[in-house]
Amino acid sequence: MLSVFAQDLWAWVSKLVNNAVTAIGQLLQGVVNGIGNFLQQLLQPVFAIINAFFYFVQQLFTLVGLLFELLAGVFHVLFAFAGGLLATLTGISYNNSAPTLPGDVSGVFAHFQTVFGLLQLDNIAYVLHFAIWVFTAYIVVKMLGNFGMGGGGS
Repeated sequence: MLSVFAQDLWAWVSKLVNNAVTAIGQLLQGVVNGIGNFLQQLLQPVFAIINAFFYFVQQLFTLVGLLFELLAGVFHVLFAFAGGLLATLTGISYNNSAPTLPGDVSGVFAHFQTVFGLLQLDNIAYVLHFAIWVFTAYIVVKMLGNFGMGGGGS
């Protein structure tokens, strides 16, 4: 009988302690959730400002990256143009040698070469080649002059 009473007492005490701990745990959980919600609502504008700042920084670095890509493209075009112009200017020389052609066209080309030489069309070809590069240079300078100025219809 004493053992049954002890078992019942132990069950009642353990249930009482378990209920008390559960109630205290739920109370503390409610308090912590309430404090968390309060702080979240209180600090939400601060978090929004921090988020906006980092978004601005991200977009700024994206813009700077695109600007570097644009400048690299412009410099690539300018260096390619300068290299082509230099190749053209160094190519304007007469070395008094015929081009090496296959045998079946070399005779025909020799006749054309003499005819072009008599008509002086070879000199005109060099002048036109140079004029094309000068015109391209003019267009490139005009485009770069209008860059950043909103274009231009002139």
